[in-house]
Amino acid sequence: MKFEKVKYCTIGRYVNGFKYGILTRVEWDGYIPEGMTNIGIRKVKGWWYIDHLATGILINGYGYKTRDSAVSDYFLNFPH
Repeated sequence: MKFEKVKYCTIGRYVNGFKYGILTRVEWDGYIPEGMTNIGIRKVKGWWYIDHLATGILINGYGYKTRDSAVSDYFLNFPH
């Protein structure tokens, strides 16, 4: 599977990479799978996470070892 490198924003409780008490807008360097525009995949501390780009919300808090496994799990377990 091919990926396009992009910058995108999410809503999270982070400031400069640290958890914080209020929701803030966070910009990430991530990837969008080829042919998909609804999810973004980013790497944080060695784990890959899936974000819903339209809402800017993390789809699930489980980290994946590879980008491909994150996309596979998204197709198997989440409505889209």
